[in-house]
Amino acid sequence: MPGMEDAPPMMADAPPMMNPFPAEFVDAVGGDPGAFVGAMQGGMEAFETAMNEGGDPAAAMDAFAATAGPMCEEMGISPEMFEAAGEAFGDCAGFAMQAMPEGGDIGAIMTDAASMMLPEGTEMPPEMGGMFGDMATAMNDAGVGANDMGAEMCSSPMPDGFIPGDPGSLDPQDCQPPPPDGAMADAGMMPPPDGYPPPAPTAGSDPAGMDAPPPGLEEAFSGDTGAETFVESGVEGDMGAMMDGAGAPTAPAAGSDPGMDPGMGSDPGMDPAMDPTPPDDPEPDSMA
Repeated sequence: MPGMEDAPPMMADAPPMMNPFPAEFVDAVGGDPGAFVGAMQGGMEAFETAMNEGGDPAAAMDAFAATAGPMCEEMGISPEMFEAAGEAFGDCAGFAMQAMPEGGDIGAIMTDAASMMLPEGTEMPPEMGGMFGDMATAMNDAGVGANDMGAEMCSSPMPDGFIPGDPGSLDPQDCQPPPPDGAMADAGMMPPPDGYPPPAPTAGSDPAGMDAPPPGLEEAFSGDTGAETFVESGVEGDMGAMMDGAGAPTAPAAGSDPGMDPGMGSDPGMDPAMDPTPPDDPEPDSMA
């Protein structure tokens, strides 16, 4: 739709609006919708075959593109146009599929995503009415869940803090609601009027400030370089005064060397051999 390029993504199980379909793509599909539906059906058959043969969603999507791409090229959709349309659709529908709670309708999400990416006033061709439902059935039959499939389709990163399958982990301001009369509304998948509840706290989270420092530590390490305060054993004081030796120095003990630490003085009861104070030197023997 004109002017919708910068619209925020839709909420949770509603697809976000990233970029509209290229105009040339819309014209080609509208000119032969039956051929386009056939290309999508052929692509999904290749998707299912790849999954049944042990492939992962990425390999299955490659198989889809390898089959549907040439079929679309026959109806005038170039490989570059096919890739651009597929990426735009994947960013739109894939975003919503990643947030879809269990039990949602993938086909409804894709239907509304495609309708919102059409130019204003353009209706979905009736031949495409059941196409997205059939694609969703093929994904389910292949055992690929909505969250995993959406992650494979969406080339854009999800917002920080997003939790797959939890629409409440998305910021409502980054989303917009799906069409009020679209497929998601018919499936009962519209966002609640008051928004989704926030996600439950996870292990390691601190919802109530449980990780706050004990009282006093925040002030002790407040970063005030003018008078750094340390708290130890209940005594609080300026570190500068502590380092300057506030108060009078302790007088040396009697008999100790004033230049020594009082604690290192001689002990009169100590074994002379262990006494650090050397005895008076005796008179040296005369030389013969």
